[in-house]
Amino acid sequence: MNVELANAARDLRPGLKVLLTSAYAENSLAGDGHIPRDMQLINKPYRQKALAARLSHMLDAAAGPVRGTPIDHKAPQSTQ
Repeated sequence: MNVELANAARDLRPGLKVLLTSAYAENSLAGDGHIPRDMQLINKPYRQKALAARLSHMLDAAAGPVRGTPIDHKAPQSTQ
């Protein structure tokens, strides 16, 4: 797990959602023994269904799109 790498990625993409994965006990992570509040952790081993559910929850909980990434939800209009 690399909290520093996640923080560097967020410098480039503010608002980036982070899901850390580790096979170690949660209290031994992140150097000082905790996971930053704005990051989540899924422990190994995990099933594909559990990973998909966690990612879906994280993305659904987002207040909106990440800054700088506009999303157009409109269907293309027919010109006829």
